[in-house]
Parts: sequence; C-alpha cells; structure tokens
Amino acid sequence: MATPATSSTPSYLTAPHMTADQLDNMFSNLENNLKLGSRMTVKHLAEFHGVSISTMRQMLVHHYGANIIFTKGRTGGIKLS
Repeated sequence: MATPATSSTPSYLTAPHMTADQLDNMFSNLENNLKLGSRMTVKHLAEFHGVSISTMRQMLVHHYGANIIFTKGRTGGIKLS
C-alpha cells in the first residue's frame, strides 16, 4: 500500500492519489528536465499529475521557496535559481 505524502507537506498541497515517493519523483524529474533545458509550465505539470494549477503552484512554492521563478507569457514557464 502506498504511503501518504510526508507530514512536512500540508495535505491541502497534494492530491489524495500522490504519495511521498511520487512527490519526490515529480520534483526530481522537474529539476532534471530544467537542467536539460526543457521548458516546463505549471499548467503542464498540473495536468500531467492530475491536480489544479493553483495547487501545483502552491506545491512548487512550498518545496522550492525563493528558489523558484515563474514567468508569464508565450515563452514563460518555471526556472530554478
């Protein structure tokens, strides 16, 4: 049986179907894709993981804090500093 998300992540920031391992994989994959130069958007991540855009944004801010930058527009997306 899957373990629920870690206690350090507030329950309102995760979908019920996401386990701690899935969250770790999501963040790891995001970091790897950004290092490779892929353009990642909050909308794309939210749709892929089955959560709302606002929930995904809150999850990213909670996990990365001041190290994440969101840019709007046609060429916008997510960047890590």
